[in-house]
Formats: sequence, C-alpha cells, structure tokens
Amino acid sequence: MDVPISGMWWLSQTARVRIPGVLSRTGRRWQLDLIGTLPTVQSDEEGLALTALETIHGFCQGVYYSLQGCSVEMVGGPSATFEQVEPGEPDDDQNWMRWSVQTVLRGDLISYGALYEKAAFQLVGLDEWWPLSGFARATPDRYEAPPETVLNCADGLQVSLSVRDKRSRGDRSRTLTESVVVTARRTEGFTLDWLHSEVITPLRALVAIGLQTSSGVFGLRLAPLDEPSAHTTMSVQQRWVDAVDADLVSTRVPGRSWRRPPALAPGAEGMSAFLPAWMEVARRCAVALDAVEPRLRENSVQGQLLEAVNAAETLQRQLHPEPSEFPFSEQVRQALADAGAFNSAQRRRVRDAVKFTEVSLEQRLRQLAEGVGLELSRWLFREGGAADWAFCTATVRNVLSHGFTPRHAVHTDPAALIALTEYTRLVIVLRLMVEAGLPSGAALIARIEKDGELRHVQRQRLVDWHQLAREIDPKR
Repeated sequence: MDVPISGMWWLSQTARVRIPGVLSRTGRRWQLDLIGTLPTVQSDEEGLALTALETIHGFCQGVYYSLQGCSVEMVGGPSATFEQVEPGEPDDDQNWMRWSVQTVLRGDLISYGALYEKAAFQLVGLDEWWPLSGFARATPDRYEAPPETVLNCADGLQVSLSVRDKRSRGDRSRTLTESVVVTARRTEGFTLDWLHSEVITPLRALVAIGLQTSSGVFGLRLAPLDEPSAHTTMSVQQRWVDAVDADLVSTRVPGRSWRRPPALAPGAEGMSAFLPAWMEVARRCAVALDAVEPRLRENSVQGQLLEAVNAAETLQRQLHPEPSEFPFSEQVRQALADAGAFNSAQRRRVRDAVKFTEVSLEQRLRQLAEGVGLELSRWLFREGGAADWAFCTATVRNVLSHGFTPRHAVHTDPAALIALTEYTRLVIVLRLMVEAGLPSGAALIARIEKDGELRHVQRQRLVDWHQLAREIDPKR
C-alpha cells in the first residue's frame, strides 16, 4: 500500500470520538497523522506522559482497518507544549497528532485480545526454501501437487504447509507456478500476538537464515474462534500489510528460483521432524534468534557486536545447565569467614559476586562453539582456534560494554569487530540448527562449503585468531 489512505479513526474504548486522518508509510515504517486528537494522551509542561500501546480502528474508503502497537510521536496545536514544529507539519492553529504504528490489519475491527482458531499466510522466500515438489520433471498436464505436510507442535498447535499451483495455458505456451501456504490451527484459539511469536517469527527467521536475506509475512487470513464456519472457511479476509513485508513482497520475484536447496535446511524426508523441533528451539531462544535473523540493521558495528555476543551468552545459559557447585566462590566465602572481617550478609554478597563470574564469558562462548561438534568447530576456527576466538570476543565485549581502557586497540579495529560479529552470529545459527536436529559433522561442513554466503565467513582473511589474541595479551 504505497498510496496514503484517508479516513476516520477512533479508539475502541471511545468509539464515538472519530478523528479524520491519513495512514501512510515513510521509509520502512507506518505513520498515522490525525487532524485532531484522540482522548488517550495528555501533555504537561514536560511534554507527553508515558502511555501504553494502543489499538486504533479506522474506516477508509469502505474498508475497516485495525492498527496495533500504536504510540504517540508528536502532538501539535494550541494545547500542545512543543515550541518547534518542523516544516510540513500541520498548522499550529489546529490540534493534531502523529502516531507510529507497528502492525496494520485490513478488513475488520480487531480487538487486541481477539481469539482465532485458524490462520493462513505466506512468507517471502518460503517458495525458495521449501523442498521442490519435482514438477520441473513433469509436464503441466501430468503435474500433481505434493501432499500437505502436517506438523503437530506443542500447546495443541497444528501447522501445515501445502503447495498451491497456478496454471496458465495458451496456444503456444503453458506455465505452472507454485507457492507454499502455511496454515496454523489451535482448537482453544490464539491471539494475533501469540501467532506472531509462536508460529510466524520462527518460520520467518528460519527462511531468512536459510536464504541469507530478509523475509516477511503477507496474505494473512484469520478465522475467528467464535465463528460457526471457522473450521471450514476463512470468511473474515483480514490482510496483514505490515510495511516491511510489503516492501519485500514488491521487490521479490514470485515463484521458484530453481537453485540448490539452502545449506541450512533438512531434506524433504527430515522436514516433519525438524520443523516442530525448530519451533520449540525458537520459542526458548527468542533472544538469540532475533540477533541472527537477517534484517536491516541501523546500529553501529560496536552495537551489533554487543547484540550478538549478549545473545550468544544468553543462548549458552539456555542450552547448558549451570554448574551445581562453585568451589572458588565457596573458598572465598570461607576465607572471609576465617578472617572474621565481615559479617554473614557481607560474606554472602562477596560470594554471590564471585559466583556470578566463576564461569567466565570466554568459557561460555567456547562451550557454545564446541557444542556444534568438535569436527565442525575445528573446521570453522581452523586448527583449534575456538579458544582464541572466545578469548578475543569476550575481551572486546567487556571493553565495549563496561568502558574499560585497555592497552590494546582491538575494540577500535573495524576489521576485528566485523570478524568477531560475523563469527558470533554464525556460531549462534549453527548451534540453533544443530539443536533442532540438523545433522552436524562432515555432512554439515559439506553443505556449508557449497554455500557462498556461509563459506565466506569461514574463509575470512580479516583477522588471524591467534595473532589477534596475542595482540590483546602478548603472554598468551
């Protein structure tokens, strides 16, 4: 939806107060400009007060819209406290509001907690990621779509992936295009937020990681839980038109690319076991998944490194149990007790501080890297370089995160920062894939060797891990 749409907008709790406004997209985000103010935010001498995210409803050109995750950006007019208004803003003689919008749904008035029984949608790139059905080896007249793949996931969720074909016949040409549609069902129902976090995000991230490019959801249709025909049809044809996804859909060429299947994807025979396991891993490791999903990143290289390493540390804590004993911290506590210089509360405070650092970040990163398998770890880091990589990564993260002033200048070296970030992301990706059941060892190495996007990380020449570690610590 590139053309701005004009209509009337209101809040569900104050439906009688309807304000004219325009919904538009600027860059990669949605924006709602109202000529007037909705009765939800009050300003004071300090500016706007903090408010919860709102759901705004609208009626534009005969179509209902529901805008979710809305927050006020600016308020203007006679009652506003902002003294400066940028050129092109509404006239100060008229009250106005500007909202930023996270999600735009078209087709019905959807409340925040509405329950649905069934949802169907498509993902940008899923047609390329999903195993080919084989119709390239058959004529359009003899083509038969592969059977639907049904996955039984946790919490009563059933996800199915089916291939839909579109045929075109003419006097001199015949074409056949197929697309993969995802359908999610849950008898007890689900909210839109639940669907996004439990189904859409894991699958979208999996496709984006496999294709090394951004993905997105489009063509979302929902069947309400309380609708009698929900189990047979989707009579409410709501469409997800999120801005980022709309950009991706418009720029990607539909249909198959007929290239080699992604390296980080199981074969067709292992898909039914891999996908439910992947969705469970994605649920438990959402922080790590968000850090490695290919997307447009606006923060600095230092910020990207901090995000990746923090996600790696979180992932290690989620996948590896914490030690049951902390001998060094107990030794420190006992030494303080013998010295008699501190009371019991102070001794516990020191012990807890030492206990928190007894397993260092360097040890956690190395354990995470070696968790993909020793054969793969040795190949990835070249002759046991995982220890040096973990040491360099932990040192630079601590410098950037805690403001140390080290003797070295590795934390200012762009080449080192890029190498550390890319390797950390790749370790997270491989660990997530292996955790979900992707074969490791020589089989995974062979796959990576055939994928240029993954191979270039292992063959990088920006840094030598041992030399970089010596630069940080000459005694190493």
